[in-house]
Amino acid sequence: MSVATIVPCLNQIEFHPYLQQTEIVDFCHKNNILVAGYSVLTTLFRKPGGPIDSLVMALSKKYSKTPNQILYQWLLQHNAVIITTSGNKDRLKEALEIFSESKFKLDEVDFYKINSVGKELEYRRFWSQEDWS
Repeated sequence: MSVATIVPCLNQIEFHPYLQQTEIVDFCHKNNILVAGYSVLTTLFRKPGGPIDSLVMALSKKYSKTPNQILYQWLLQHNAVIITTSGNKDRLKEALEIFSESKFKLDEVDFYKINSVGKELEYRRFWSQEDWS
């Protein structure tokens, strides 16, 4: 930021349990740059069968929320904006329900458990290292 003449207001990054990008997120928060996360559901739909699946399913039952809602809330608790690309009305409604009157929050133990278990596998759906070499 020492050479930037205009500080970005937002950084849009791939952000899910298997790609938490802690350094980027911390840098953005420290510099008042909003983080917008895309592909938060990658762990369920693009990389199923990984270490996070059973945890998300258990939390889904615990909180009476869908697995998608668990991951949306996890992203929000990282102080990030959710980017979703669904054109399916039911999925969009499901995403909006986390902001309803019955808003829920993952307790601290569950939040950090997702962080920890997610780090057991690294997966990047977009912009791999090979794309830049």
